[in-house]
Amino acid sequence: MSLSGRSKAKLERAGFRIFYRVPAEKVIREAVNGSHRVHSRHKTKAEMDRVFAELMEDPKNLEI
Repeated sequence: MSLSGRSKAKLERAGFRIFYRVPAEKVIREAVNGSHRVHSRHKTKAEMDRVFAELMEDPKNLEI
């Protein structure tokens, strides 16, 4: 999913949290107020994928 900055801001105001994975760095990032912060760092890609899957179980968490 590709979202403009305005769309992301609207979703954040509505209570959604927006996440994406960076496999090369093994991190999960969260879009917050127009910037992107590291949500969590992982030792393996499999660990990162497990944590990301858990985050996506919450309907208020979105993947971009």
